[in-house]
Amino acid sequence: MTRDWQMFLIAMQGFQLAFLLLHDWVPLGRLNDVAAIRRTTTPMQKIAGLLVPGIPVLIALALSVHYLGSEYPVGSSGGCA
Repeated sequence: MTRDWQMFLIAMQGFQLAFLLLHDWVPLGRLNDVAAIRRTTTPMQKIAGLLVPGIPVLIALALSVHYLGSEYPVGSSGGCA
């Protein structure tokens, strides 16, 4: 995979993370109803709802950035398992 494709995929992961972190806080037109979210959830519930799906995406994004430019599969000994 070329570095350009890797950068594109990392940008898409960043977009996914940003959407997960902001979709309950920022009005996005027809995609969400921030007023309804404010009425039905507490700030702690919103933070938990932000962290639970966000942490795995953040870990995946960090690993993608860490291994950017590496050959696939990383750590391969050249043989099949």
